Amino acid sequence: MIGGILAVLAALSFALTLIALKKALQTTSSLTVTIASVAPAAIIFVPAVIFLAPPHMVSLNTIVVLIVAGLMAPTSARFFRFMAVDKMGVAPAAPIGGTSALFSAVIAAAVLGEVITVQIGIGTLAVVAGVIILSLGEGKTQLSKAGVTMALISAVTFGGASVARKIGVEAASSPLLGAAIGATVATISYAILASATNQTIDHPRSWNRFTYATAIFSSVSLIFIFSALFLERVVIVQPLLSTSPLYQLLFSWIFLKKVEHVSSSIVIAGITVVLGSILVVTG
Repeated sequence: MIGGILAVLAALSFALTLIALKKALQTTSSLTVTIASVAPAAIIFVPAVIFLAPPHMVSLNTIVVLIVAGLMAPTSARFFRFMAVDKMGVAPAAPIGGTSALFSAVIAAAVLGEVITVQIGIGTLAVVAGVIILSLGEGKTQLSKAGVTMALISAVTFGGASVARKIGVEAASSPLLGAAIGATVATISYAILASATNQTIDHPRSWNRFTYATAIFSSVSLIFIFSALFLERVVIVQPLLSTSPLYQLLFSWIFLKKVEHVSSSIVIAGITVVLGSILVVTG
């Protein structure tokens, strides 16, 4: 029960992360906000884990698994998710992100031996239907092939990362270590990307309040996710994490009325994808 509650809190926190992100992107670059979403977590979690869960007490294999999970999410998955939001907004990107539950179910079946039941099959069809509804959305909705592609890549990566995180966090017996490694790997990766592409990262002193909000909500979401996976199975945590699109759509309507249009087709797509995702991982 506690793990499920933490998963819901993670979904809420991540929804707020994307809302703050969208506002921050109006005056800040995508890479700056992306780094801001993980660097503060690394700065806070690494010292904490040294005192609470010394890395030398964990096997090298476990650390490698957590590093791989960190490269998948938040590094790659979150970067593609944020880019998708930048390309087409929170509302249309949210339902596609919800399909991560579908991919995690397939990967969990292959790696962890989970059984795909008839209910999971029905859930799969519901998820696909939701994506189709989104793709055929009203003309007022600004979709882009690049945005949809990035959102799908993000969903697949998030799905695989959940399984890797589960394996690593159980072996380490420390959600904090998992979050620390994930945030550190992401920060280093984004810094390397910035250097390789000659992109400038704004100094924290120049960040606006929405960039700081992105950092706070993202850090909270990360620790909630690892804690939830430590206490519960992937098939329970992932559908609850996939409810995030509903919160995103709600927060979009409340906070982003002047930024983007939330159409009826997007709402229907969001609900369909989330319900389908729940069926997939609870079947």
